[in-house]
Amino acid sequence: MFEIECPACGAAGRAPKQKIQTRLVCKKCLKVFYVTPSGKTVLGEPPATGQTATGVSPGRAQPDRTQKVDQWFDRASKRLFSPTSLILTVGLMLAVAAVYFSVWRPESLEYRVAQAARAAVQGIHEPSRNWRPPEAATLSTRGTSRSGPSATSCCSDWAQIS
Repeated sequence: MFEIECPACGAAGRAPKQKIQTRLVCKKCLKVFYVTPSGKTVLGEPPATGQTATGVSPGRAQPDRTQKVDQWFDRASKRLFSPTSLILTVGLMLAVAAVYFSVWRPESLEYRVAQAARAAVQGIHEPSRNWRPPEAATLSTRGTSRSGPSATSCCSDWAQIS
């Protein structure tokens, strides 16, 4: 057995001595290469039986650029989907949600009822978003004075309309 290196991508491996001058395929990049009797790896098909390689064969061809891109994407995906980055992402999402829900408060039922009552008394079809509910003591007495319309008469008019 002897150590070999793919001339295209540089992947290391081992092969028996019987594989000299035979067709080999890299398991990583699937390129065809062969090993010369001197031990150099050459990209391409081996020469026919009984012939020797013609010309000067490079010891190692330039790596394929697509392999570098694939390796970069592999490294990036390993970093992106590592447990540490997933924990950090989930933690950041929880922090954003906590800030959002601590600032934003849904309208209470009492607030919505008070808005609807005010709109009914004033004859407004859409209640104002800037209006705030009155205190509980004034809420119970509002609309019951003799000078203004009562909430029950207003609501009964609405019931007749619809």
